[in-house]
Amino acid sequence: MNNIKRNNLSYIRNIMLKIFHLFVNYRVFISVESKDLKYANKIRNFLRKLGVIVFVYDESIRGGEKWREKIKENLEDCDYSIILLSSRSLKSSNIKYEIGGAYFMGKEFLPVLLEDI
Repeated sequence: MNNIKRNNLSYIRNIMLKIFHLFVNYRVFISVESKDLKYANKIRNFLRKLGVIVFVYDESIRGGEKWREKIKENLEDCDYSIILLSSRSLKSSNIKYEIGGAYFMGKEFLPVLLEDI
């Protein structure tokens, strides 16, 4: 299992490097299920080093804020959406809401497969 995780992280890093020129000075929304947050953190840290503004719910939504409104606002503001796909995320109504929102807003998105589904 650790090899799969290491390969996934390497895969994610390679994708980010290949499309680096697309993301400079952009805002990126990362759609992630809470149990997959460690992958989002790695992507977030990598992109921030490149100067990208990154939205991930865990640090962008404070207690008491209306979740759906903040998600919609940040999706509207983003240039791209990265969707981290796992067996857990495919069952999440929140992830489905975020994917649907990005789609209907006409956002370009990059699905990243975290595991064989």
